[in-house]
Amino acid sequence: MKVAIGCDHGGLNLKASVKEVLSALGHEVEDFGCHTAESCDYPDIAVPVANAVVSGKADRGILICGTGIGIGIAANKIAGIRALFVMIHSLHTHVVNIIMQISLQWGNALLVLVLLKISLLFGWQRNLKVVATNAV
Repeated sequence: MKVAIGCDHGGLNLKASVKEVLSALGHEVEDFGCHTAESCDYPDIAVPVANAVVSGKADRGILICGTGIGIGIAANKIAGIRALFVMIHSLHTHVVNIIMQISLQWGNALLVLVLLKISLLFGWQRNLKVVATNAV
């Protein structure tokens, strides 16, 4: 299976781990960014990943974000995408494999993997700009 993957700056480390697990399971992974810990806007990642899934360039997509909320909203704005909000606490290969199988049952499901953040109440003002650019 070909999997499109992307993350915001908060999900960079988890994305690297997920890519390793997916490759170990025999999946082909295309990385749509981000590639540094520098702040980035989640629509810039979510839209290309979602478009790859809808166009058939990828069979499934995984988006990783600090909360999953904004990146999920951005992905769900792409016609044909249904983003699933999934919280994971383990990267064991069987957990990732089960999540991929569930997505197959939903057809064109784009998975949103979430990092749990304690600091959700801080930094919200930065997201006002991102929400404005995502108000399509």
